Amino acid sequence: MAKADSLTRMDWILAATAALGQGGVDSVRVEALARALKTSKGSFYWHFKDRPGLLEAVLALWETEGTSDVIAMAANLATPEERLVAVLEEAVRLDLRGIDVAGVEGALRGWAAQDPAIAERIRIVDARRVSYLTEELGRIGQEPGMARRRAEALYLALLGFYGASRYGSATADVAALRDFLDLAMAPP
Repeated sequence: MAKADSLTRMDWILAATAALGQGGVDSVRVEALARALKTSKGSFYWHFKDRPGLLEAVLALWETEGTSDVIAMAANLATPEERLVAVLEEAVRLDLRGIDVAGVEGALRGWAAQDPAIAERIRIVDARRVSYLTEELGRIGQEPGMARRRAEALYLALLGFYGASRYGSATADVAALRDFLDLAMAPP
């Protein structure tokens, strides 16, 4: 982490994202983050107007790094199968910049259950992710309805993987998820 006198906006966003993943949205508190970052609340207000601004930045980071960047990373791979494998491998990497991805995914969905505006944001990202999977499965040659159902099943399996990863369940097995991807890509 950066020295307290040189903290960046991104330092605050990452600290807030980590706090979200560890304890949910209620744990994203300016004072607690300032203590964790060994700085004053004044540093926070240099970068953000208020806590909602920080939470918006956390959501934007999640949307970008957890969806847009993952899709872009796979875009230049030659086949839909290669792209799907790469996206899955990136999605199951549970540590991103030192942050527990499974914890963040779960916390965001917990927050969405309490806040209709956040629920809508999560639904939009979920729809984008499923659409991407559907398009790639369609490029393999699956008919649209089948591609959609398999994309939804694969995405739900990934969300289950995240949930099981949070408490160290043996069912959070990357190899099993990869096998499920192979089944999703198989001809009907």
